[in-house]
Amino acid sequence: MNEMLVLGLNGNFSAADTDLVDGMMEYFFHDAAACLVRDGELIAAVEEERLNRIKKTTKFPINAIRACLDRAGVTPADIDAVGYYFPEETIDLSLNLLYSGNSSVPTRYSRQLIKEWLKRELDWDLPDDKLFYSPHHLAHAQSTFTRSGMSEALVVVMDAAGEENSGTVYRGGDRRLESLASYSIPKSLGRLYLTATQQLGYGFGDEYKVMGLAPYGDPATYRKIFKSIYTLQEKGNYEIAPSNLGLNVVGPTLFEHGISPRRKGEEFTQQHMDIAAGIQEAVETIVLHVLAYWAELTGLRKLAFGGGVAHNSSLNGVILRSGLFDEVFVHPASHDSGAGEGAALLAGQQLGAAHTPSRLRSADLGPTLGTPRHIETILEGWSSWIKVEQL
Repeated sequence: MNEMLVLGLNGNFSAADTDLVDGMMEYFFHDAAACLVRDGELIAAVEEERLNRIKKTTKFPINAIRACLDRAGVTPADIDAVGYYFPEETIDLSLNLLYSGNSSVPTRYSRQLIKEWLKRELDWDLPDDKLFYSPHHLAHAQSTFTRSGMSEALVVVMDAAGEENSGTVYRGGDRRLESLASYSIPKSLGRLYLTATQQLGYGFGDEYKVMGLAPYGDPATYRKIFKSIYTLQEKGNYEIAPSNLGLNVVGPTLFEHGISPRRKGEEFTQQHMDIAAGIQEAVETIVLHVLAYWAELTGLRKLAFGGGVAHNSSLNGVILRSGLFDEVFVHPASHDSGAGEGAALLAGQQLGAAHTPSRLRSADLGPTLGTPRHIETILEGWSSWIKVEQL
């Protein structure tokens, strides 16, 4: 079989200086990125934010696509397929909801929008039969398991939400993934942590700051309150307490106990640190409950952990120290940028490719910074604000 080259994509379809539809939410298909997979090997990958300088950007990753093509020394004509990290019907339904409240915007859906971008920017006429969509959690799981290099593993994906689920458990082995269980969106640990992040005066994408704040607090202070938010159940299941405000349960629960949200710019108090410690402990408790059940049931001693929740390094330390697993792998792009790679791998599979798990040895897969002189020239433009010293 000839060499197979697949482009993986994630993000939405807006340009860097505008939104596809006015009022689009900041998290509408965030972490835009592109990657190239050749015969199952990740040969190029870059997040669009590194190039358009918009943190956690949702914009169509056209600059990332160009960077990947340049790094690999290929052209669009060399690409056998394109993989996208959500099902087509999910993307188009989301777009339709945006269009329904904005009657002045043309109703163009994902397939047309992707093809328009590639044609306009790269003169690439992508055939319909070369564009593949994938389930979101399966894309996360595929990239995580493949890059773990493990021949067999418990593969767990946890994030804010896929198309239907916020968590999925797989058995990885024999170069395939078997779905064992899923956790619905109302049980989302990603969104639970986000609502606590917002309670502390931060926004979407700032969860890592709460994780960093947690060690300064005492989880015992609000342990009883946080325990009222969730219930651990048998067989690795759990429930998050329902709220009249949808998935935001942290804010209303704390407010019932006389605790108001922190305002942006306010000084951090011990109360805020204790809240951070409380949500961190709660999420760790739930995740360990899930993992302990599935580790015992399957007998698997290796874990491949993906999805945005897997970026909580404090949680990962707790998992490592728990003794549940002999080995734990976390994909360095466990957030949605890494799902583009999974979509590329799944697209290749649909064309008959068989991918053997191969451990990711380096995340240095993007464009170079250039020559020392090129870097100096760029830094000189900032000489009024920064002092540069070469070591």
